[in-house]
Amino acid sequence: MTLREKIHWHYKNTPWFRRLVRRFKDQTLSGLARFGLALIRALPFDVAMRLAPRAGALIYRCMPELRELADRHLQIAFGTDFPRAERERIARESLVNAARMMVEIAHMDWLRPRLDEYVTLVGTEVVEEFRRRGSGAIVVTGHFGNWEIMAAYFARQGFDIAAVARRFYVDRINQMLMDFRTANGVEVILRDDTRNSARQLLSILKRGGILAMIVDQDTHAQSLSIPFFGRPARTPVAPVALALRRNLPLTAAFIERLPEGGHRITVDPLFDLPRSGDAMQDLRSGLEIMSRRIEEQVRRCPEQWMWWHKRWEHPPVAHLDLDGKFQYTERQSASPPGATERDIDEAGGRSAGT
Repeated sequence: MTLREKIHWHYKNTPWFRRLVRRFKDQTLSGLARFGLALIRALPFDVAMRLAPRAGALIYRCMPELRELADRHLQIAFGTDFPRAERERIARESLVNAARMMVEIAHMDWLRPRLDEYVTLVGTEVVEEFRRRGSGAIVVTGHFGNWEIMAAYFARQGFDIAAVARRFYVDRINQMLMDFRTANGVEVILRDDTRNSARQLLSILKRGGILAMIVDQDTHAQSLSIPFFGRPARTPVAPVALALRRNLPLTAAFIERLPEGGHRITVDPLFDLPRSGDAMQDLRSGLEIMSRRIEEQVRRCPEQWMWWHKRWEHPPVAHLDLDGKFQYTERQSASPPGATERDIDEAGGRSAGT
């Protein structure tokens, strides 16, 4: 047994050693994060933004596993015939976007009062429709552009907004993220906080607020396998399930980084969700509409999406996902057996962490 194998064995089988490793990882990663943010804050915003492309390119060069993962996912999405040089450019620019995002997060205290100038909004009529209805709304998005800026922008516009998020695996960094979002007026609903998430989720909707949900990741939430770039991917059912069951408006919003600087937020018209009376088929059809819209946005600006998440690599989770409700064909179409609206309502709650 090699030294690495021995360490791995002790990590798996020795509780005190596992706690020690986790504590060390927590302190080390959170310390590096704080140091990095402090270093960025020490620079003027414009200078830090000019240096961000170099930082992103350096990360691309120094992290081969991340680079190879992004390349593999780009081949899944666009095919193996997609030029290698273009795949490399997109993967590198994706990391550059992440570096710029870190600069904006580090300088958020300076940037917050300037958001009205830094961000342009397209789709104001939809936003005003939310205000007029006052019934609560669900907005889905993806890890695109700087999604933290988008949430902060809507909070600054006076919207009561809550974001469903998963707990980051490093406790101190998780707390840093929660503190950052709270400081920007965004309530955080942790998906795995089963004691409080249901109450928080229903509260934001009853107050007529916006429930924001990022739906382009494979997370431990109740999902359905929905085509994404032509390949089945676990897709959280919560936003569509809640919208159908509670008759809530549902739409997508995306933030794009502009070449000249700043961002543009685009809020789509409300999704026209199917209401055939077949609850499960309506759920699946609604998820297909949502997933296609996410895919369209990624195709529009692929260099602003996060390509290193394992979007396609996990099968349905037994006793959690709803794939068993459908009899799939080879093309992954569904001919569902009977299902009740209660199935859908419970799916919405469980997949949102309730």
